[in-house]
Amino acid sequence: MRHVAALTVLFSHNFALNGLHEPVLRSWDTMGFFSVVVFFTISGYLMPISYNSSEGFIHFIIKRIRRLLPAIVICSFIMIFIVSPIFSNKSISSNNFIKESILLFIQHCAFIFNNPIGIFYDFKVPGAMNGSLWTIPIEIVCYLILATSLSFSNSYKTILVLLLLSLIGCLITIYNEVGFVFYGVPIKYLSMFGVAFSTGALLSMTKTKWHPYRYGILIISIIVILSAQTGLELNSICLAAAAFMVIFFGTNIKLSSKGSFDISYGIYIYAFPTQQIIINKVSDDFTTSLILSTIITIILATLSFLFVEKPFLDRNKSAGRKTNLPAEIST
Repeated sequence: MRHVAALTVLFSHNFALNGLHEPVLRSWDTMGFFSVVVFFTISGYLMPISYNSSEGFIHFIIKRIRRLLPAIVICSFIMIFIVSPIFSNKSISSNNFIKESILLFIQHCAFIFNNPIGIFYDFKVPGAMNGSLWTIPIEIVCYLILATSLSFSNSYKTILVLLLLSLIGCLITIYNEVGFVFYGVPIKYLSMFGVAFSTGALLSMTKTKWHPYRYGILIISIIVILSAQTGLELNSICLAAAAFMVIFFGTNIKLSSKGSFDISYGIYIYAFPTQQIIINKVSDDFTTSLILSTIITIILATLSFLFVEKPFLDRNKSAGRKTNLPAEIST
């Protein structure tokens, strides 16, 4: 399910990077946006399980860092120190370029994703090195909020409060058109993706309660989405309804990833720069660029998983065995 979401983001971005309008679902938002909602929903569903398999707040955060950071470090190193010098209009021999590159790399390792000055200066979408990474700081904040809350009260009621706060945040930021950003985290999207994340977490902690009524809730969710009239409704309560639909279908195909070959994260972080280069330097034909970008991205994602992500994931699983916990939920 995560692979489908990651490839859908790639597909949606292929329109934008070709100078076309991204496909929009029901005058709501782009396919890429909904794919990110899927990611946040699944992540929210799995995080209470991961937290309860951890030895505490610090252990949980370490596991999250092991999952996200190694691949970002390698990807950012390639983008900043290899791709940027090739596709930038700045002199790479200047001291300023080297200093700026090092600072930028440190920022990326802290999940603050700024673009190198002059990158892709002659592309159809100039200056955008990796336009998918902006959602990662939001996900990290969701991890921190969830873990902090569960540290005080490990109850579904705690998650319900987080969901209500996210819904309130949506109503406030959307109605007032708030564009406030804090450390790379746009508050508007923190609220919106927070709805999906919190809904997934709440469904995870209350599965025995809602599962017998899942078909009825599914029908209600569909009605809620189809009857929505404004962006205020669509980007608040309808996100919770969409999140339920994700979990409904996801649990039927099992969200557990025991022994899986999961390259969805690699697809997500390598697709955008790959597409930028293919579209602007190889072929801007939509179909050709889509096929080439998909193939190259899958290759890069596979290498990332095998040689970067998997070794750290195996450490998490080893930690799970040491604490007599199932390895598949120790990630």
